[in-house]
Amino acid sequence: CALPISTQGGQGQRQLADEMEQMARQLQQLSREQQREQQQRDDLARASQQMQSAANQMRQAAANGQSDGGAQAQNALQQMQEAARQLQQAQQSRPQRDLASAARQADRLAQQQKDIAQQTRNLDQLAQNERQQRAQQLAQQKAEMSNQVNELQQTLDRVGADTRATDRDTSRRVQDAASALRDQRVRDKIDFTRNTLQTQNTTAQQYENEIGQNLDQV
Repeated sequence: CALPISTQGGQGQRQLADEMEQMARQLQQLSREQQREQQQRDDLARASQQMQSAANQMRQAAANGQSDGGAQAQNALQQMQEAARQLQQAQQSRPQRDLASAARQADRLAQQQKDIAQQTRNLDQLAQNERQQRAQQLAQQKAEMSNQVNELQQTLDRVGADTRATDRDTSRRVQDAASALRDQRVRDKIDFTRNTLQTQNTTAQQYENEIGQNLDQV
């Protein structure tokens, strides 16, 4: 079915870039709220060290038998339990890392769309041969953007699922962002404008604007 048109004239490119920027800002805000990556890396390193120490003590306890009344083995067991707890916490931090990655990706997409929109508007000023070459380059960039938007949707879906039980508010907002990408058919618009770069009709210009706005809104 036909894509919805919500803008008029050549403002489509700018609108699309604006939407992408808004999406990037929202994801960055979520990332700032959730991100504690350095602390999580430190926790994981400590858990690894504790687990190794516990393993060494357990081997020593086995070599010593019961000469210390089992105290060494008990201490090793306690260290293993603490290391397991820290490892579980580190594993729970994956959604925050994924969210930070999604925010950066959305920001890159928004900026890329702005650049492409500007270059698209300038196509008419180029000689025919140069215009065709530039259009081919832009088409390749748009193909890559389409794949990246798909990856962004998958990352948001994963973060939404991973945080559903532990942070319902974050899960809801991330799921809303993923739904917006689908409902606004951002990939369809990118693919449509990629296939019409040579003609640059009015509809294509409108979609260029909408893509940026759609991504900003995520």
